Amino acid sequence: MRGGRVVFGVSSGARLSRAHRDRRITLCLGDDGLVRLLLSNFEVFGATAGRIPVGLTLPEQAAVAAGAGCRDAVALDGGISAQVAVRGATGLIRMPGWRKVPLMMVVRRR
Repeated sequence: MRGGRVVFGVSSGARLSRAHRDRRITLCLGDDGLVRLLLSNFEVFGATAGRIPVGLTLPEQAAVAAGAGCRDAVALDGGISAQVAVRGATGLIRMPGWRKVPLMMVVRRR
């Protein structure tokens, strides 16, 4: 998303699917100057089938980002490795993925 408009490009030389549904992480800058990290995920079939990552398409995630007040956004990793951990005043909140990842991005308040 650039200037509030959805822009599709390429990633690692491969075309991005506009129809594939999966867990999504989006990093964006809002009109108010705040940085937002959005994770979308739907857990279906209850405990009997475990947590199956089903989610939004990239255009749907862009619409969520726009609805959250994002002006500029980039889709980060998605799928079974997408995960978030946030340490706040009430402690650590974790939204783990299914697969371990060898790297992370740390965001700290200035």
